[in-house]
Amino acid sequence: MTLKLKFKLKPNITSRKPLLRSLYRKKVLFLILLALLIINVIGVIIVASMHTQIKKKVVLYKIRHNILFDYIASLRPNILYNVSVIKPEETTYLKLVKLINVTETYRVYSDKNIRVEGTHTCSVLLEAPGEWKKELYKCPSTNFRSNYLDVKYTFNVSKILSYIDIIRKETGISTNEYVLTIKPKINVKYYVDNYENQETLTPYFSIIFDIQAGKLRFKESNSTYVSDKVETIVKTNYVKIFGSMIEVIKLKILLYFTLVLVTTSFILNWVLVIRKRERKDIISMINAKYKDLIIEAKDLRINVKNVVDVRNIEDLVKIASNLGKPILHIVLKEKKHVYHVVDEDILYRLIV
Repeated sequence: MTLKLKFKLKPNITSRKPLLRSLYRKKVLFLILLALLIINVIGVIIVASMHTQIKKKVVLYKIRHNILFDYIASLRPNILYNVSVIKPEETTYLKLVKLINVTETYRVYSDKNIRVEGTHTCSVLLEAPGEWKKELYKCPSTNFRSNYLDVKYTFNVSKILSYIDIIRKETGISTNEYVLTIKPKINVKYYVDNYENQETLTPYFSIIFDIQAGKLRFKESNSTYVSDKVETIVKTNYVKIFGSMIEVIKLKILLYFTLVLVTTSFILNWVLVIRKRERKDIISMINAKYKDLIIEAKDLRINVKNVVDVRNIEDLVKIASNLGKPILHIVLKEKKHVYHVVDEDILYRLIV
C-alpha cells in the first residue's frame, strides 16, 4: 500500500475572484432570462387579443328601388281656384273635386349594369278604419322588362262617396274619415353581373276622405327600398413589426413557442441556482462546524484497496474520531468537494 500525502494547514477560504465572476455570470443570465420572460408574456397577452383572420363586408353592387306617387285633382267649375286642376301643394276640398289622378312611378337604380324583369299588380281598398274594409277592385297584372314602370289610376270622387254612403246605410255605422288605399305588389327579378335576385315590394298610397273637415288628405309609404348585395370576405390578419408584415397566426405560434422555451430555461436556471446555493451552504456549514478536524489538502494521491463512501459528514466525523485521524479536504477540478479519512488500506470519503 502506497500513501502519499501533501497537505498544509490553512484557513478554509476559497479565492473570491473566480467566485465573484461566477456569481456575476449567473446573475446576468438570470436577469436576461427574467427580462425575456416578461417581454414574452407581454407579447403573448397583446397578440392573444388579435384575430388571426379579419372579416370584411364588401358591397358587390348597390340597388335602389324608388317608388313615388304623385297626384292631381280635377275640379268642378269653381270660383275659389278658378282652375280645373290643382296640384298637391293646394288644399283639396272634397266638394270641389271631381276626379283624382294618381301616378305611380317605379325606378330601379344600380352602380352596375342591371337587367330587370317583373310583374305589377295591385288592389284598391275602401275602409272605415277600425270598422269595415271593402276591396273595390284589383288591377290587371302588368309585365315589364325595364328598370322603370309608370302606372296611372283615376278615381271618381262622387262614385267613391256613393260607395261610402251605401255601406254606411247597410252597416248603420258612420265615421268622420274614410280611407281609399292603393296597394301595389311589385315582383321584380334583376340580374347584376353574375348575380340574380328577386324581391317583392309592397308600397301603398292612401286618400283620406275627411267628411267632417270636408277635405281630402294624402299619405304614402317610404319611397326608397335598398337591396344592396353584401358579402363577407375572410382575410388573413397581418401585423406590422419593424417595417415587415407578419401573419398574426405565425406570430402567435412563435411567441407561444418562445414562451415555453424561455419559461423552461428560467425554471431550470432557477433550480440550478437553488441547488448550487444549497450545496454551497452545506460545504460552508461543514467547514465552519468541523474546522478543528478538517485539514485542507493541496494534493492527495492514495493507493488503497478499499474505498468506503459515507452518507453524511456526521458519519465521517465519527470515523475520524474513532480512528484518531484528521479529515482531509480537497477540491477537485470538477469543483467537487471531497472529505477523506485514511486508515491504512481503507479510505473513507464524502463527496459533496
